[in-house]
Amino acid sequence: SDIYANSEYYTALRNVKLTGNYRDDIINIALSQVGYKEGNNENELAGDVSGSGNYTEYGRSLSTLGSAWCSEFASWCIRNANVPASIIVSSNAANADAFTGNSSADFYTWDATTFGGGKYLPQKGDLILWSWDGEMHETDENVSHTSILWEISTLENGDVLIKTIDGNSNNQVRVREYTVSSTSGQLVSKTGLVCYIIAPHYDG
Repeated sequence: SDIYANSEYYTALRNVKLTGNYRDDIINIALSQVGYKEGNNENELAGDVSGSGNYTEYGRSLSTLGSAWCSEFASWCIRNANVPASIIVSSNAANADAFTGNSSADFYTWDATTFGGGKYLPQKGDLILWSWDGEMHETDENVSHTSILWEISTLENGDVLIKTIDGNSNNQVRVREYTVSSTSGQLVSKTGLVCYIIAPHYDG
């Protein structure tokens, strides 16, 4: 939009140098948007208004202005990194089927990851779909939130630290840290669950 094109966040986006490494590029694009705030109407897409109406440039890109925009932000970052839709498609909901449908992307439950006893090693640029009620769900109505995975590691006590970049976190783009149980993927400090990890085949 013209409004976003005149914002500091568009300037920050333009300063990101794409390398062709999709994982790095997605993270750098997402980081360029940290601090962006949602507006209250379609005239407040510059990211500098502390609104609560779910109006963002990211939602505009998927024609979902006024709706919760965590998945739109992740999709926007992926598209701006020039990732083909054949690798992962855009979605306006935290829905594993929507993100992976008609693409080569896979998705995994926590117990299928190396941290949960499985074989898949989550990597930066993957997407995490959270269920805030702590229950597994297959529908987008009950899967609650989408994060972009930045870093993941095991802590000394065996729990897993997940560092992400999230859209629509307290009405803005933020860097977040979540600690989950290695055995279950449940959040340690409050109710919540890693429901799915979306794993695009960025590297072929």
